[in-house]
Amino acid sequence: SPDGSILSANALFLARMGYALAEIEDQHHSLFCTAEQLESRDYQDFWLRLNRGESFSDKFLRVAKNGRPVWLEANYVPVQNRHGRVIKIVKLATDITDHINDAQEQRAITTAIERSMAVIAFNLKGEVLKANDNFLKTMGYREEEVSGKHHRIFCAEAVYNSAKYPEIWNKLKRGEFISGQFPRINKQGKTVWLRATYNPVFDSNGQLYEVVKFATDVT
Repeated sequence: SPDGSILSANALFLARMGYALAEIEDQHHSLFCTAEQLESRDYQDFWLRLNRGESFSDKFLRVAKNGRPVWLEANYVPVQNRHGRVIKIVKLATDITDHINDAQEQRAITTAIERSMAVIAFNLKGEVLKANDNFLKTMGYREEEVSGKHHRIFCAEAVYNSAKYPEIWNKLKRGEFISGQFPRINKQGKTVWLRATYNPVFDSNGQLYEVVKFATDVT
């Protein structure tokens, strides 16, 4: 209802949240929220917006029975009578908990890699898209000095003029993974040995769009 009291819920919602209808009927929506959410100004604004007839969608963290966290991608839709007064609010939701958990795990892994390894990304032409602090420190550059530059700035002339060098990029553009120990040249012109993997990255449509290099200085 406009004040947040639960009027009804379908079997899918009840199954996701672990309740029987009798347990939530006439209870307030706050039953599904964390204490921090209830104390926030955003939660008050949430109901003010709905009562003004504003519909919106987003990803929401909710709490199922026994305190289990559930992530819902939801649309809140105010239903108005012919006079424009909000008489009830319908929520349409999809459980995306597994997706969110996978994304959080991936972020945790990425953060751990960023902290411990030198990471640099290239487009398919071999030009630098971005490099993390570990890589820049290892090679002695600032980010603006390498951004947009070709990978060969890190190579000795004999390396990038060799027949093997273009073949490396041809293999990467075919989506092939490359690993090994590579001599590279830092900003000061000194040789730095990197144990590295070059990883082709594909988008959701299976199209290759960048190459990410993970490296450790083994000089």
